[in-house]
Amino acid sequence: MDATGDSKVMSNIVTSPLKMLKSPYLVVGLSYITGQIMNVFIPSAAVFETLLMATMYPVLNSVVKL
Repeated sequence: MDATGDSKVMSNIVTSPLKMLKSPYLVVGLSYITGQIMNVFIPSAAVFETLLMATMYPVLNSVVKL
């Protein structure tokens, strides 16, 4: 996703409503809850980790600035 720039486009689209929350901890908490719900339906840990890194990491990286 990085080679084609898809992760930047996706993170811009997804984070625009999330930036209105003004609390990065709320975004992290919602990401954790979403991940746990997805974990029920995706049994493979490797596939689940790859899916989370491809989708949630760019979003969290653009919302939560360290």
